[in-house]
Amino acid sequence: MAGVHPYLLSTTILSSVFGRDSLQLLGTIILISALAELCRALGYLDRFVKSLKGLIGDVRAVIALIPAFIGLFPMPGGAMLSAPLVNRAASGLDLSNEDKAFLNYWFRHIWEWVLPLYPGLIVASAILGVEVKRMSLKQIPITLATIVAGVIFGLAKIKREKVKDEEKGHILAELKLLFLNIWPFLLVIGLYVILKLNLFISLVLTFLVVALIGKTGFVKMRTAVVDSATASTLSLVFGVMAFKGVIGASQAINVVSSFVGQSEISRYVVCFFVPMGVGALTGVTQAYVGVTFPILMPFFGERGDLSLPMLAFAGGFLGVLLSPVHLCLALTREYFGADTLKFYKLLFLPMLFVFAVIVILTIF
Repeated sequence: MAGVHPYLLSTTILSSVFGRDSLQLLGTIILISALAELCRALGYLDRFVKSLKGLIGDVRAVIALIPAFIGLFPMPGGAMLSAPLVNRAASGLDLSNEDKAFLNYWFRHIWEWVLPLYPGLIVASAILGVEVKRMSLKQIPITLATIVAGVIFGLAKIKREKVKDEEKGHILAELKLLFLNIWPFLLVIGLYVILKLNLFISLVLTFLVVALIGKTGFVKMRTAVVDSATASTLSLVFGVMAFKGVIGASQAINVVSSFVGQSEISRYVVCFFVPMGVGALTGVTQAYVGVTFPILMPFFGERGDLSLPMLAFAGGFLGVLLSPVHLCLALTREYFGADTLKFYKLLFLPMLFVFAVIVILTIF
């Protein structure tokens, strides 16, 4: 890469790929897959989806609610936790791999605009010197637009299939069945979000508890882990981490920052596209907020006016959603075996819809 000495480039790639963060991330992704496989083998996935269908009665809502629920809890690669559930719920429907990947990916990210649990929103509020609540309230219309876009461009193409009356149970019985079969996922979330344990440790503990209760032998446990450590998963995670390391070493983001400081382009254009570029390069929300918001402060105008900060946050987050190094995108596409070009085509119209809403909110 231009501007990076070959020795620095090679050491950067090696340290990015074999560093502690990268290896722990790889272990986390493998354990998420292994846990999902163990839950599938023990029948948890089938029974959970059946009970959710019985409660809601519309499979389209089930498909959207699963990733939306997982999305309430920030965790790296969280879309992998909902992917097997979405895949099971969508079985038997006339949906392509790309459709299923899109629905899982899109509804997994509807809350990041407004949920204070997400670090990007917290960092933005700290830099701006405003309450997180104000940022959240300001961006509620964008979350609503995101949900509407997912319904129009994703769920609307699914033919409505009502659950037959004989497949429905009493509401209390269905609720009991629901929680009896989603507890492994709730345990991971509880250990990570409430007890604040490391996500890798949370997954290890949950995996062992599920295996113990399910009386799964060591051989089956080892098989679930080994089968999850596929060559494509290894190359995907290492490739993403290597790219991020090289981008940081190349100072490409600093070049963008320097350009902004000398730019005479419309502040609306700068506030949207600069965070979008950094978001697309890093695939991490708090990264584009932390890098671009301080240098965009002069463009934001009057202190307390959140219109342009909202535009900047939105531009950056749309960039993150498009980023090939965004782990949720890469892992979701890999899990469902979705074609890259077809997947991105499915993202285009809903993102255009959300962009239009953002422009209207900013101007008016």
